[in-house]
Amino acid sequence: ALDLMDLDTYLPYFRSLPPAVQKNVAGSWGEPPGEGMVLGNRMLITGISLGNATVHVQPKRGCYGSRCDGTVCKILHDPKCPPPHQYLATYYWLDQVRKADLIVHVGTHGSLEFLPGKGTGLSQECFPDIAAGNLPCLYIYNSDNPAEGTTAKRRGYAVLVDHMQAVMTGSGLYDELLEIDSILSEYETARHDPARAHALQHQLTEALIRANLDKDMHLDHGMPLYVMAAKAHEALSKIRNTRIQSGMHVFGSVPAGAQRVEFVSSIIRFDNGPASPRRLIAGVIGSDLDELLKGQDRYSEDRGMSYGALLEEVDRELERFVAAVLDDPAVPAALVFGRRISEGQAEALDIVRDRVIDISRRIDESRETDSLLHGMDGRYVPAGHSGQITRGHEDVLPTGRNFYSLDPHRVPTRAAWRVG
Repeated sequence: ALDLMDLDTYLPYFRSLPPAVQKNVAGSWGEPPGEGMVLGNRMLITGISLGNATVHVQPKRGCYGSRCDGTVCKILHDPKCPPPHQYLATYYWLDQVRKADLIVHVGTHGSLEFLPGKGTGLSQECFPDIAAGNLPCLYIYNSDNPAEGTTAKRRGYAVLVDHMQAVMTGSGLYDELLEIDSILSEYETARHDPARAHALQHQLTEALIRANLDKDMHLDHGMPLYVMAAKAHEALSKIRNTRIQSGMHVFGSVPAGAQRVEFVSSIIRFDNGPASPRRLIAGVIGSDLDELLKGQDRYSEDRGMSYGALLEEVDRELERFVAAVLDDPAVPAALVFGRRISEGQAEALDIVRDRVIDISRRIDESRETDSLLHGMDGRYVPAGHSGQITRGHEDVLPTGRNFYSLDPHRVPTRAAWRVG
């Protein structure tokens, strides 16, 4: 406890709030100080002091204590339930007792901007306005969440300082999934041997159950082996080609080394248009991306691997190209792939090369910590795009900006234009 706020301090503030607000809070939480986070009729202001700064966990929105009887539990987004006394007291303490210069909300997202009240143009009876007080607010926010970030601006008066998303990497196969992949490869070479195929069917069924894939595949023991194998190929393909987070982003840092390769590759691989990098790389290594994407339940006998594994190979080759360009921007594409490529493929790869270099430059220009400190100095935090960087939106980079949700270059959408 940094402080124990007594009623002599809290009541003048609470009684200054509109009568409807007082009635609402008291009706849900009792007369001040209420029951939650109270010691000896005083409200606990919790946190740690670090010299000029104090660090707090945002006060609880609802349930307090170890008991839960259904009467004290209030969900985070309840549109009618007001915050408890201790919630209001904490923000009042920061503003008028601690006399902080500003508040920094850390992490997407908090509860203040979702407290009851109007959606925009807040009044003195709206709880985000009441809790926020007069403190300027900087808000460290994930750039991939424009909708909730806009809510923090409209209802919490926040200036956002956005940050990168976590690096995405290929899920790949592991443990029981590798075992299934091995059984499927064996089946493809033994499908014309009934005795061996029958033995493999038992192994495949047991392996699918151990990996908890049987329910998603609607597996039953009467299913023909070729159907089971096709469904298993498709399930593994979706898993091995799913992108997952590789750790978490550290505010103020930029991905480097292998992580930068994965980050840049994740951004450019999303594009599946006629000139997409994945389509181009697939062609260079002798595959057709459309066939691989449509036939994820199939096995390529001439290549000796499933279509899912071939898609994984396309992504590995894409990452290899990105790594080579980041290491040496002038490296010849033919040297990267170790094979002859056509003039058209070389020209297309040069466009991808330029894009890789531009994305890497944008990453290096990200100034997340600097922007936060600029805001603390009362200086301008530049505006910028928002959205999922790994969905081809490299224009979100560099991060460290006060993002907006409306992109004038993408409005109206094609569908909206047709409707109009």
